[in-house]
Amino acid sequence: MPEVLRGVFFDGWLPALVPIRFTTGELMGRFAMDAGVNPATARDVARAVSEVARVRFSPGQLDHALAMMPKDLRVVLAGAPLS
Repeated sequence: MPEVLRGVFFDGWLPALVPIRFTTGELMGRFAMDAGVNPATARDVARAVSEVARVRFSPGQLDHALAMMPKDLRVVLAGAPLS
């Protein structure tokens, strides 16, 4: 079943409510809460997750995803801005 249909019918997804925009600070706060980590260390944990993803993903795949994100979020997740 296509993911959109599955989301609507089985997961209660409401397309009208997407996307939800967050500032980088708001996103890190949500990340800390959802991951069960201290908000003061959320950025370090998020960066560590990104580094694990970089090792596990195909070459360039993480960079492609990061390139679509706002610069300030890329800096948090990648440690440096991507050109």
